[in-house]
Amino acid sequence: VQQIAAGVVEHTNSCGGRTPPKSVISKLSQIAFNGKHPSNAERDMHNVLKQTALDVEIEFCDVRFWQPSTGQLKVTKFPFIFPDRLALKIWELGEEYFQYYFFGDQDAAVFWQHVQHHEWAAGHVAHAENLARLAPITFYGDDVHTYKNTEVGVISVCAWSTDYFTREHLPLDRYFLISAFSEYLATEETWGDCMQHLSARFASLVGRRDWPWSAAGYGFAMSSCTGDLKWLKEHFGVHNYNQNSFCGYCSCKKVDPGNPSNTLGDFSDTAHHRQARFGHDEFWAATDPNSRHVFFDIPGFRYDRFLHAPLHGQLLGTGKLTNGSFLTYVIERGWFGEMVGEYELALGVCLNVAYKHFVEYNKEYGKPVSHPRFTPARLHRKGRTQMPSLASKGAASKRITYWLASLAEQFGCMENATLLDQECCTCMIAYAEMLKRLDMAPLLLSETDARTIHNLGLVHLQTYSALRNRSARTFGHQALNRSLWPLVPKHHYLLHMLTDTVLKDRLNPRCQTLFCGESFIGHIGRMAKACHRASLGKRLLQRYRVLFGLKLKQLS
Repeated sequence: VQQIAAGVVEHTNSCGGRTPPKSVISKLSQIAFNGKHPSNAERDMHNVLKQTALDVEIEFCDVRFWQPSTGQLKVTKFPFIFPDRLALKIWELGEEYFQYYFFGDQDAAVFWQHVQHHEWAAGHVAHAENLARLAPITFYGDDVHTYKNTEVGVISVCAWSTDYFTREHLPLDRYFLISAFSEYLATEETWGDCMQHLSARFASLVGRRDWPWSAAGYGFAMSSCTGDLKWLKEHFGVHNYNQNSFCGYCSCKKVDPGNPSNTLGDFSDTAHHRQARFGHDEFWAATDPNSRHVFFDIPGFRYDRFLHAPLHGQLLGTGKLTNGSFLTYVIERGWFGEMVGEYELALGVCLNVAYKHFVEYNKEYGKPVSHPRFTPARLHRKGRTQMPSLASKGAASKRITYWLASLAEQFGCMENATLLDQECCTCMIAYAEMLKRLDMAPLLLSETDARTIHNLGLVHLQTYSALRNRSARTFGHQALNRSLWPLVPKHHYLLHMLTDTVLKDRLNPRCQTLFCGESFIGHIGRMAKACHRASLGKRLLQRYRVLFGLKLKQLS
C-alpha cells in the first residue's frame, strides 16, 4: 500500500499537481462514486482494470489435467495468450510499439550479416525479405516456487521473447507470458498437450507470409530455446547431466575407462570428444521422426540451438565451485589467520575474517550486492573431505569472484608463494577476467575479442582441471589442496559456449543469460500467489494483461 501511495504522489507531482482526467489515477480516485458508495468499490475497480488491460484474446485449448476430486484425468479448456495473437495486437498498437518490443535499438541487418554464414542462421537469412526487419525469437520456460501462507506450490511458466535484440529491456518488456499452470494438477500428458498447441502457433508466426506486418517487410525467425539445464533436460531431453554420457553435442563422458581423453576433465584441443560434433544434421539422421519433440516441426527450430545460460552455468554453477575452492585454499594456506583447533570451528573463524574483507570490497566496488555471511555450512565444507561450493545468488557470485581475483593478485605475489599457489591464482584470475570481458563486450564480438575471451576461458578450464587432478592425489589430515576443485558437467558446457557461441558465432553469451528471465519469472510468481491453483491459468493471464496495459501507458 505504501508503494502504491508513493507512486500516486510521484505521478501527481510529475503532472504538476493535477492528473489528466482519463489517467488511471483519476479513474481510481472516482470509484464508488468518489467513495460515497463503498460497496461498489470492488466492481468499479475491476471495470477500471478491464479498461486498462491489453485487449489481446485469451484462447482456450484442450489440455489434460489431473482432477484431485476424482483422481482421474480430464480434458480441460486451458487458457493461452499465443505468440501470434500478441504480436498481432502489438502491431495494431502501431509500428513504433512493434519496433520497440521486438527489435529494441539493435540494427537487425548488421546482426544477421554477422551470423549469416552459420548453419543455424543461413536458412533464416535465405528466406528473409528484409534482414533489417527480421526478428529472432526464443522460447523460454521455468518453474517458480510460490508461497501462500505455509503452502508451497510450483508453477510451470511458458514465455517467449526476441532473441538478443531486447537484452536491455526490463523483464516485463522483454518476455511475454504464454501460459502457466500448477504442477500439482499436471500429469505426464499436460506438457505434451501444451507443446502441441504452442508448436502450431509458433509455426504460424514464423512460417506464414500473410500477416499484416508482412507487407511492411517484417518477419520472425525461430532462433533458439532457453532455460536452465533442469528445465531443458525434463522437457526437451537434452543435456541429461545425470547420465554418464551427459552431453548432447559430443561424445564426452564422466567416466570412460578405456579413453580418458573422452572424459569431463580433458579440455585440451586434442581431446577425443572435441574431434566430432553431434549437431542438428546428425540428430536428424539418428532419430525417428515420431520420437522427436513437436517443436522440431517449427520452421527453423534446430537441435543445436538450446542455448547455454551463463547465469545458471557459471554464476550459479561452476562459479560457486571456483569461488568456494579458492576461498578454502587461501584460508587453509593461512591468508586470513592461522587455523587452530577443530576444523569446522577454525574454518568458521577464518570465514568471518574473510567476510569482513569482502564487505569492505563490496562497498568500494560500486553498487553493493547483498550476501549473507560466510559460514562452513554455506561453504558446504564442514570437514576436509567435503567439496566446497559457496552458495550465492547470481550477482553476488560475480562480485565474490571479482573480490577473490583481486585477492589472488596479492596472494600470488607473496615472497613465499609456491607453484601451487600461483596455479590457484591463475585459475581464479582467468575466470574473473573472462566474466569482465563478457560484461564489457558488445553483442557482436570482433575476432580479437572472441579470441581473447575464448583463451581466458580455456586457461581457466585447463588450470581448474589440473588442480582437480592434483587434489585427487592429495591425502593427509593437514594436507593442502585436499578435496577441492570438483568437476561437474557445467564445466564442459562452458567449453561448448566458448567454442561455439564465442569463437564460432562471435556472439556475446552475456546477451543470452537469464538474469532478466529470472526477474520475469519472479514477477509471474508474485502474481500467481493470489490465484487459486484450479483457476490459476486464466486468472494469471488476466492479471498479466492488466500489467501489460499499464506498461503500455508508461511507454506512451
